[in-house]
Amino acid sequence: MRVINDGCKFIPTRGLDHTDLDGDSQQRSQGEQLFDLFLPAEADTCPHATVRNRPDGHITGDLFEEVKPGSIEDHVLTSCADLVRNCVIVGHYKPGIVLFVEPVTAKDSPEDEGRFKTAILNRISAFNARLILHERIESALQIVSVPLPRTREKGNIRRKDEHSVALKEIYASFQI
Repeated sequence: MRVINDGCKFIPTRGLDHTDLDGDSQQRSQGEQLFDLFLPAEADTCPHATVRNRPDGHITGDLFEEVKPGSIEDHVLTSCADLVRNCVIVGHYKPGIVLFVEPVTAKDSPEDEGRFKTAILNRISAFNARLILHERIESALQIVSVPLPRTREKGNIRRKDEHSVALKEIYASFQI
């Protein structure tokens, strides 16, 4: 989510006790900082002065949680450590994201690969529920099992190379 550039900004929430949240919200929060959306008085999106809750603008009352970049990959690596050696998420500004995974052991048959993808989906399902719809891995079609290309010097994953590998075909399978 991006803030429209008219002065609106996310500000840390003050005075919120986590015991005030319902159980589902507490589960999703996981101790990260919560933010309010602040609309300054001069912003086009700020309500009329008679309904503002601050003299310098308005706080919408909506709570936001910042998701750190790479958190999906980190979660897959920790929850699927016995299945996945490494992984990369690609799909920035695309209709959906795709998870490229390097399995710990090679999958010899389509049935093995199907079970492998299903196991990953099952393990990340609770984490997926916390994410916005376009950030979720919800289908086996969004998981591709491949050896990940690496740099010669350090052995880092070459994201751009992986992004270009058969990506047009993958996105062609998405219903837009």
